[in-house]
Amino acid sequence: IKSDSIENKTFTRWSWSENESLEKWVNNLYDKETTFIVPNPPESGKYTITAVFLDTPGSNKPSDPGNDDPGNNDPGNNDPGNNDPGNNKPGNNDPGNNDPGNNKPADNPSQETKYKLTVNYGSGSGEYKAGETVTISAFAPESAKKVFSKWTTNVTSVGFANATSATTTFVMPSSDLTVTANYKTRTTDDDDDDDDDRYSSTRKPGSSSTTTTVTNTTNNAGNNNNSKPGTVTNNNNTNTGTSASDSGDKIYITKNGISNKDVASVDVSGSTDNFIVRISESEEATEAVKQALINKYGTLDGISYLPMDISLYDATGKTKITDTYGLNITVTMPIPDALIQYGGNCRVAAADNGNLQQLTPKFTTIDGIACISFVPPHFSPYVIYVDTNNLVAGQNFDSTPATGDPIHPKWFLAIGMACLSVILFVSGDGRKRRIIRTA
Repeated sequence: IKSDSIENKTFTRWSWSENESLEKWVNNLYDKETTFIVPNPPESGKYTITAVFLDTPGSNKPSDPGNDDPGNNDPGNNDPGNNDPGNNKPGNNDPGNNDPGNNKPADNPSQETKYKLTVNYGSGSGEYKAGETVTISAFAPESAKKVFSKWTTNVTSVGFANATSATTTFVMPSSDLTVTANYKTRTTDDDDDDDDDRYSSTRKPGSSSTTTTVTNTTNNAGNNNNSKPGTVTNNNNTNTGTSASDSGDKIYITKNGISNKDVASVDVSGSTDNFIVRISESEEATEAVKQALINKYGTLDGISYLPMDISLYDATGKTKITDTYGLNITVTMPIPDALIQYGGNCRVAAADNGNLQQLTPKFTTIDGIACISFVPPHFSPYVIYVDTNNLVAGQNFDSTPATGDPIHPKWFLAIGMACLSVILFVSGDGRKRRIIRTA
């Protein structure tokens, strides 16, 4: 496949109509001319592959300087022969009035508009002008078992200079943007190529003072013998219906806007059977979530949200399960990319007949990735969202580089009280020994 050239446009990358990443089906996602490998077996009979372009910096020039050519202000036009002193006032011939295009930044605020960039698990967050080249760097992974994999973004038109490099650049679009560093399990090849200098710091991605560690088991009295450990998906096989393991419960995430999917897991207790949970995108789920949010808040202004459809299937992945009586299911998944910055302010709810059924989420980090854990009472449209108009101080994730997870002040108090109890016990015991005497 080869991209055409478009005037005043710069080729950035290839994209396609399928949910899964195109990256593994082409030799190079960022070459204008590359080779496409047709998936075998094909999941559909037709593929649409699109070349993505961005405006070439400097191509959107101001209005033709010729229109404001100083020649238009020919001294002849201000010829003293006109004899009108007003025509010859210095202010009328102010160089600023004859500035080509008259598009000085002060007169054209749009040229100075900056857009917000949020970098998850990396450095580079800030505000930038459209067309500005931005450099981002991934933080070193928390776990020695992990290594940087690639960058993903919520704006498909953005192309990275090298999406698989821990430090790379891209051109800022004319909109707010979230980019996320993705990590994968380290292999022998990664060990051979490892270079710690490529990371911007030793910060553990996802570290947070509001993190609550949760386990992947669910309390279900009388069914403890039927509880199975959650099985983590193999992200390379997410869309093929298979994972690295042939046993255990599995979770597949095809919903866009969620990175580091390989840390997701599901635990189903109450049955000896195995199950598959799919988190996907559907128009029905999106509309149901939007209507439920509007019914509760009156508007979507200030609501940042990610709608999704959560469905339960049998172990074959072909039969959808609707009767979940007796089953207790816990889903653990990465916090959506655009919501990571809000940390514990994230909420989880089911969209049920125009109403939001609020759940009680728990937060944890898995291999340094910020995750959210919840128990869906049934399977339907769900949403993870944040009311940015009512953020709770101290609940947002800390983006400051650190070398370890912080310790909550309550533990310092608990340790202090324990030490004081030991001291009082020892000193009191000593006084008793001095009182007691033998006959």
